[in-house]
Amino acid sequence: MFLGLANIFNLFKFKKKKEVEEAPVLWGAAVPKLQEYQEELVTLYNIPVSPQAIPGRGKIWVVQSPEGGDGSTTVATNLAALLAKKHPEKVILLDLDGIGKMRSRMGLPVSHCLVNILDWQDIRQVSQMQKAMVHHSSGVMVVPGVLHHDHIQFITADFIFNLLSLLKERFDHIILGCPPVGHQNNTWAVSLVADTILAVIKPDRTSLDLIKDNLSYLNRLGCSKRTYTLLNQAGMPGGIRKSDILNKKQSDINIDFILPYSEYVHEANNKRELVVLTRARDDFSQALKEIAEKLERQTNPIVDGLDKELLQKLAANCSAFQPPELEDEEHALENASSITAKIPGLKEHDYRRIKIYVQDALRRQLKPEENKGTRDPIVRSRLRSVISRALVNYSIPLGQSAAEMLVEELGNECLGFGPLEPFFYDPEVTEIKARWNQIRVEKHGQEFIADATFRDEQHIRDILDRMLAPTGRSVSPATPKVIARLFDGSRLIAHIPPVAVHGTLITIRRFRQDLNIENLIENGAMSREMAEFLRAAVITKQNLVVSGGTSSGKTTLLNCIASFIPHNESIVTIEDPAELQLQHPDVRSLEAKPPNIEGLGEVTMRELVADALRMAPKRIIVGECRKGETFDMLQAMNTGHEGSMNTMHANTAYLAGKRMVSMVQMADMGLPYDAIVELCSVVDIIVQAVKERKTGKRRIDHIAEVVGVKRNEEGVLSLELNYLWQCNKATGQFEWVADKFTRQEIFIDEGNWTPGWLKC
Repeated sequence: MFLGLANIFNLFKFKKKKEVEEAPVLWGAAVPKLQEYQEELVTLYNIPVSPQAIPGRGKIWVVQSPEGGDGSTTVATNLAALLAKKHPEKVILLDLDGIGKMRSRMGLPVSHCLVNILDWQDIRQVSQMQKAMVHHSSGVMVVPGVLHHDHIQFITADFIFNLLSLLKERFDHIILGCPPVGHQNNTWAVSLVADTILAVIKPDRTSLDLIKDNLSYLNRLGCSKRTYTLLNQAGMPGGIRKSDILNKKQSDINIDFILPYSEYVHEANNKRELVVLTRARDDFSQALKEIAEKLERQTNPIVDGLDKELLQKLAANCSAFQPPELEDEEHALENASSITAKIPGLKEHDYRRIKIYVQDALRRQLKPEENKGTRDPIVRSRLRSVISRALVNYSIPLGQSAAEMLVEELGNECLGFGPLEPFFYDPEVTEIKARWNQIRVEKHGQEFIADATFRDEQHIRDILDRMLAPTGRSVSPATPKVIARLFDGSRLIAHIPPVAVHGTLITIRRFRQDLNIENLIENGAMSREMAEFLRAAVITKQNLVVSGGTSSGKTTLLNCIASFIPHNESIVTIEDPAELQLQHPDVRSLEAKPPNIEGLGEVTMRELVADALRMAPKRIIVGECRKGETFDMLQAMNTGHEGSMNTMHANTAYLAGKRMVSMVQMADMGLPYDAIVELCSVVDIIVQAVKERKTGKRRIDHIAEVVGVKRNEEGVLSLELNYLWQCNKATGQFEWVADKFTRQEIFIDEGNWTPGWLKC
């Protein structure tokens, strides 16, 4: 019934478009010669995945919402009317929702729709669609996709691609009202080629909950940079307060645009009118006008974070679909050679056959929520059984040990993190640094080059996208840097070109989850007497700072020290990104968020510290103070949150005190220098961590108490420190070096500290 896409593209991936011949009216009527894109994905598996994949001047805007009643129909119809004022006869509104809501809302008695009048094999021009088009008084051309629910089956991906290829040549703006994106409909096909996607929600608990899955699905389609969340009817009676939504008190969704509540919207809807025409000066109309103007200025939409496995499942029924196994035979050969060299008795062509069999079987058998990694028992069991069937079907004799090696390799390649996968399950690995042709790993403080590598630059990018997919973060040439927290709590930071000059760079900092104070004592990071001192410091609610250089073990040390906090005390942690893994029954964790593409939705560390004060914790722990949040942290320590902790970068306890002053100045509170130093004196104990240069061993170097402030010879005020503990570099022993300890009495009386060896 519908024209296929198979003869449209001869290339699988398009990179920078250098030249485009005049496009035909319909897909398949003639083949446009599209040359390769350097930076951006345009098609995959021979399916369009970018607005640039379909030629034409028109812009495609999709309006959808996670549930009915959120106002997506109102937004779409009024948005189309606003655009039609600027572009008369150049705006078309398509209703693909399946129940004709737009037709009803605009008061259009329509007896025909696209699916019951068109024979796509005969359609070559937009004029042949006139029977299904209705001209609204606003200047908008309205086209119902279907009239009844039973017509939905005809709205296929092929149908959508063909339809849009026609309309992009004729209209400046194509507005589509669609059902929520998902497996059960073909909104995914519209989303792939949309220039803009508006996800409409209302200030309602259900709407806020459902939009998370909706946005996650759009992100997996590579639409994160083209998707905008619109809060409709903000301030509506009985709804969640706008401020609570924007401040993330009711949801962690970033809001890009806001439409205020207006009683005139409901009035216009009931009269089958458009509020932007009848009440042009209303706040709702003015806000929507501003949104339309901003969206019109958006250019160069990009594909970002596309989940290729999801696309493969969705696109399998498209007429043009070509499976990925055919995509790059050269890379398949290279990969087969490297793997079969490790597995005795396995030939290259047999490996390729098994890999294709396994990929197909896992796509059909595994649910999305089951794809948790190759070490997941369910995944590993199914992977093993699939490989066993493949070996039997292809009559490939392979021993048990070789078969287990094959399970390992295919699991890493098809479901895991490729050559990085084994390092995520080695508890001794603390850092991974990778580029496509080299992987460096740190174990026991020593760095070495791993045997494994990525095949090429594209391979490391594919694995990076797979690592980022569950985190909701993404990376692209427009935003070439990303920081994310992985499934095991590891911190990932990645850079891609143009920031990474010689190709993608991935750095992963891993944190041991099983380390405790006893481990640190056994490893020589501290002495037992020092551990008892730190326990007493925590019990007596001393304000504590862990300072140290990069990769000196500050986070691990803070984790272990915090284990002394009594279980009846509540804790709020604040981090960017979240790294702490406290073994405590009452921990509430907050994580800072970067702004979205519009520069909105940012939640800073400083805001979270202020929020934490309102959450009534007994203690506040800040993962790392870097700038202005230090002021709020010190204020918290000084106003009823004794015993709070944080980390910071500094090479000595003395420099930690100086840096605290500098960071408070970044808060720009207008305080005089002396007042800032006095504020910093609220810190009681500074623990200095260090990483030895020769051995890579991480340990405590010294511990100091803050005993007040003092002026130097130049009259400059600074913190006065009393050094208590010091590591003797010659012997490796931790020694008490203080002649006097000002907090000795409270440590003994309230902290149950019994230092029989203490002589001060």
